[in-house]
Order: sequence, then structure tokens, then C-alpha cells
Amino acid sequence: MPCSDGGPTREQVENQNLRLNVGDLKIQNDMLANLICRLCTVLEDKGQGRVIKEAPLVGDWWEAHKKFDAERKRIEDETKVKENALSKLSAAEKSALGIN
Repeated sequence: MPCSDGGPTREQVENQNLRLNVGDLKIQNDMLANLICRLCTVLEDKGQGRVIKEAPLVGDWWEAHKKFDAERKRIEDETKVKENALSKLSAAEKSALGIN
């Protein structure tokens, strides 16, 4: 029977490798989405949006991505407006409104 130094089991090592691989895949996925977004934006800005629609999967992804981006921007803008409004209130006014 081989010696054991009390290190991780094979299953623990495999699980760690899987987590690392999933993390790497997320980074790669985000990078590719960013690149495709930039490419599609440039094509649309140059009046070449039809090229995107000619590749059905890309066109579908692009339409969904634009909706997602618009919603994200709406939420960011709304958050900025709230933060700006709250920054104008004194501590007493925030307390009176139940905002801490």
C-alpha cells in the first residue's frame, strides 16, 4: 500500500480542477462575448447590420445581448439617480425616511 502524506484525495483534486476549468471557461466566454459585441457594434455603426442577420445564431445572440445590455444600463442609470438623490440628503433626513 502506498504511503499517504494526508494530502488531497483524487476526488478533491479532480473537483478542484473542474472548478478551475469552469472559472477559465467563464473568463473565456466573457472575453468572446465582449469581442463579438464590439464586432457587432462596429458592423451596425458602419451600416452593415445585415451581415449579422445573415448568420442566424449570431443575429439571435446579438438581439438578446442588446436587450440584456439595455436592461443592465437602465438599472445602472437608475442606481446612479438614486445614489445622487441620497447623497443630497443629510443624515437626519435619511433617518427620518428610514434610510440608513
